Amino acid sequence: MFIVTEYGSPHAESSLGEQGPLNRLALMKQTWTHCWAFDAEQRYRCVPSHQPKVGAVQRILARSVFNPTTDVMLRWEAMGPYGLSEIVAEVERGLKWDDDIIQQWFDADEVLKLLRSASTFDEMVDAVRCVCGEFDADSRLRAIVDRVLGPTSYSE
Repeated sequence: MFIVTEYGSPHAESSLGEQGPLNRLALMKQTWTHCWAFDAEQRYRCVPSHQPKVGAVQRILARSVFNPTTDVMLRWEAMGPYGLSEIVAEVERGLKWDDDIIQQWFDADEVLKLLRSASTFDEMVDAVRCVCGEFDADSRLRAIVDRVLGPTSYSE
């Protein structure tokens, strides 16, 4: 199991695979620099297969009407051990410019409270699943929300 953050927005994944091909705008924005993955032992970063040059005309077209895919693929590279607080810190950074993606079910304080309640990686995966709304259909996750936030905090 993995926790993946994209611009601070967390979600749980069963595996990490190669991603791509990227479109030209994603290549120009280097979106992979805002993606991290975590498993029970390591942190991972996204690495492009290569980075081709994008000319001025291609940049203008990519931002307007013509944004073709490229042959750039992304792979995950292990970076070594980490602490659970690093996952919380990534989400906290995302909450600073959140456009309601992270805060669909809980406000920022509740999101952080759920994540900070985790003391193991498996508990963090459960907390991320709660933040992503899975508690709505899973009684085990609903019990976590009730324990951490109280039984009425999400029933507005």
